[in-house]
Amino acid sequence: MRLASLEVKNLRCLREIPELLPHPEFNLITGPNAAGKTTFLEAIDLLARGRSFRSHQAKELVTKGEKEYLLRGRVDSGDEKEGAIPFTLSQRRTDEKLELRCDGEPIKGLSDLAPRLAVQAIHPDSHALVHGPPARRRAWLDWGVFHVEPEYRRRWASYQRALKQRNAALKNRNQDPEGWDRPLAEAGETLTAMRRRYLEEIRDPLEGFAQILLPGLDLEASYFPGYDETAGLAESLSAGLKASRESGRTTTGPHRAELGLALGGMPATRIASRGQSKLLSCCLLLAQVVLFQELRDENCILLFDDLSAELDEPHLERLLEALSGSEAQLFVTRIRDEPLERLPEGSRGHVFHVEQGRISLTSGG
Repeated sequence: MRLASLEVKNLRCLREIPELLPHPEFNLITGPNAAGKTTFLEAIDLLARGRSFRSHQAKELVTKGEKEYLLRGRVDSGDEKEGAIPFTLSQRRTDEKLELRCDGEPIKGLSDLAPRLAVQAIHPDSHALVHGPPARRRAWLDWGVFHVEPEYRRRWASYQRALKQRNAALKNRNQDPEGWDRPLAEAGETLTAMRRRYLEEIRDPLEGFAQILLPGLDLEASYFPGYDETAGLAESLSAGLKASRESGRTTTGPHRAELGLALGGMPATRIASRGQSKLLSCCLLLAQVVLFQELRDENCILLFDDLSAELDEPHLERLLEALSGSEAQLFVTRIRDEPLERLPEGSRGHVFHVEQGRISLTSGG
């Protein structure tokens, strides 16, 4: 899948972008600070996820003085699958409401939107994937499993329903939370098996990117399921009932799982510098893009905001090498004036310039 066209109206500083036609392989977005380069990437991310990698506040997204933003993008299948039909995603958002459509038909929610367009974003805050809370790493893992395991979405929904009911019972002394242990355990152990399987599948591409971006540092990824797998989830829930009653929520299960990352045998959260954390995050996200394309036989879209931020020349060279082999549709912003010939697929892509909320094609058209 590739983004074939994009229209934007009233998203932050981008008041109106008529139909823009990205290149199917590489797109470089240039311009000064605060011109709207990141907002351009944000529009693509919003179109795919319904959420922004920059802000969770809807009121921050709409252009000041306007009531709503509008997005529209046409998605082409490319050459990967015969018979695949292009479709159009559209999105309208006010402070209170998000309206999603595919070819004019309503999309019920974000879980129905996610399978239609696979997008990953690397940005200045991506280092939080390493140093941030466990929920960030669980979200990375679940993105991958969601897109390659057909049953994951249904099992996750079952787990969340049972977890919600059990937590409600824990807060109500007149209800028995243990009545939800069996459905929670059945769904939770299936989720754990899927997550473990995915982690094994991504291990080779993850180690491959680590050799490019973090040479000399062995990267290890470990999964801690959030409960005692030897005993099983049902028994772990029973053993942890007292602690769960005291906290008013279930303290055991896959929703408390952790992805452990180690560099050279040491926890990355303890030894990785900010630059190393960004490179490690790149390894995680690039490996995920490559595995998605391998297992799904479809292209992914990769957004890279501020390519050269916090990276010295050797690391930037290695990152460019990794990007050139990703086969994803790339959208890259830059501030520093790197020569275009050093950028991946630069000779076969488009260069766009953003200035004062306006976008123009400067080469490759």
